[in-house]
Amino acid sequence: MTEFETTILNISDTESSDEDNLPPRKKAKFKRNFLDYFKGAIYENLTIAEEILKAEGEFRFKSANQTECGMKHFYKCKVSSKCSAKLYLLLAEDGQDVIRYQTNTAHDHLQKNKTSGVQGPTRQLMVELLKNGISGPSQIQASIRDSGLPIPNRKQISNAKAYLKSIEAPRIVSLGDLEKQLSALLTEPTSQDQTILVGKIIDFEKKTFHFMLSTPRLMQVLTFGDCLHADGTYKLVLENFPVLVLGTLDKNRNFHPISIAVSTGETEQDYGNIFRILASSCGTKYEPKVLIADSAEAITNGFESVFGSNFVRVYCWYHVSAKIKDRLKQIECPETRRELKSDIDLLQLAEDKLDFDAAVHLFRQKWSGVDAVKNFVGYFIGEYIDQRCGWYEGTAPGFPSTNNGLESINGLIKRQGTLRKRLPLGEFVNCISKLLSGWSSERDPQLPDYKRFRLEPVITIAAMTDAYNWFKDTSRPSTRQKKINDTIIKFFVPAKGTRSLDEKDIANYIQLTEKKSWRKFETYRKTKEKLWVIEYDIINWMQSRCNCPMFKKQHICKHLIGLAANRKDFNISDACKNVPIGIKRRPGRPKQCKQALIVE
Repeated sequence: MTEFETTILNISDTESSDEDNLPPRKKAKFKRNFLDYFKGAIYENLTIAEEILKAEGEFRFKSANQTECGMKHFYKCKVSSKCSAKLYLLLAEDGQDVIRYQTNTAHDHLQKNKTSGVQGPTRQLMVELLKNGISGPSQIQASIRDSGLPIPNRKQISNAKAYLKSIEAPRIVSLGDLEKQLSALLTEPTSQDQTILVGKIIDFEKKTFHFMLSTPRLMQVLTFGDCLHADGTYKLVLENFPVLVLGTLDKNRNFHPISIAVSTGETEQDYGNIFRILASSCGTKYEPKVLIADSAEAITNGFESVFGSNFVRVYCWYHVSAKIKDRLKQIECPETRRELKSDIDLLQLAEDKLDFDAAVHLFRQKWSGVDAVKNFVGYFIGEYIDQRCGWYEGTAPGFPSTNNGLESINGLIKRQGTLRKRLPLGEFVNCISKLLSGWSSERDPQLPDYKRFRLEPVITIAAMTDAYNWFKDTSRPSTRQKKINDTIIKFFVPAKGTRSLDEKDIANYIQLTEKKSWRKFETYRKTKEKLWVIEYDIINWMQSRCNCPMFKKQHICKHLIGLAANRKDFNISDACKNVPIGIKRRPGRPKQCKQALIVE
């Protein structure tokens, strides 16, 4: 005979020998249900029994109770709790064996087919759309609608996206998980645009990590430029780790990203590890001449610890100017604020170190005795003269004075990459891998409109038009010239709104600029704004230099282009010659024509 036992699932009312003294009992909500459990298989331990039940997929754990026979683990039907099929495991007290008891009744619930979620061809199409960058619910629904497939709702699309992301980029919760995901990027690249792991430094004892991603093509761009832009940004990673973007700039002021790195902090040691990874990845000895970043001294010290002290540190003028504007708000007089800002802007246009030091001396002499600006002048001198003064144009001639190109890349990552969301670290690694691969493919020389690294500034149509109008203007003062040697000619161009120059004006200008013999800041301003000096190279006019503000910012100006066109060294196309052929129409309703034979 089959061994079985009877179990009561619903406990009955407590029995008593003295029923007369008890209050009236309430009516039971449920009838007592007696189930017959038949003895089944015997397992060695509870772990094996649970694995077998999980593999069968019919029951799920409900509760555990201690009884006289031992501990019982009750299981109910996985589909419906009202199903008659039930089961429990008995853990014998005298041994490790686990006995299985199960009802003899079959499952009496209706079988439920899975209809929720995105399934079948619709799911496959959704995966392809997500790979192509189409992630908006409305766009996904429109594409599925055009394919004639069942259209899922927004909740189903959101759940499917979350599930697919969890498979593609599982959440990293430990350094071991990070090590495992980064190891997948150590394979030999099959193309120049495949994202690779440049290097990593993971310290399990200190719980820190540093890793850098790039592509073979972007790493080649690094050898073309002599300057390195670096900046850290936040609001990208869910765990709030800083992201460091590195890049360089060509002579046409176009920024080229090189790599993206993630670290646990922004200390000097963190930046040093990242720069060390960059230096070790270059096949040849890489020694950038100029480092351009914001005022973070951790970047400077980390860079110096790897590449040495033989470099020029340029502090981003945009960040310095923003800090100065905030401090200027403390000055009540608006005219004083404007004059101070104008004087600082003139300091920023200094041509070299000697010129800057002389101008700073005159600036102190002018403003040190003014009590209304005493606090601001002390702040400005202490922060941006004594500590960090590499924000003027003459710090690194031929190189930019701002980090705006890299800052635009930070905004691009947030707009197109993360969609202004904080991504988990694992998902962020996949996101920047796609971005780096896209930036690399844009610089493929096989493309007709690829982004090339310019070794000379590109002369635009607008620049040629300004140059043509400048040297064809008969009302402007005449330009004087002085031959220095067989290859260099100096041209002295009067500034706009000034009179023509004579020999005395030129001699006075040369004396003041060479000897730095200005006595007042106003005299320095008049000298700098009176005329522009062009050192024209006869052999290669693109190597010429001008000291006007436009040339210092863009490395090309209308004066230089106009002189080259006038000397027949450069040809301005006819499309750029802005020759007027009539008057511009006045605003308002046009005047009607008069009758014939009447002179207007």
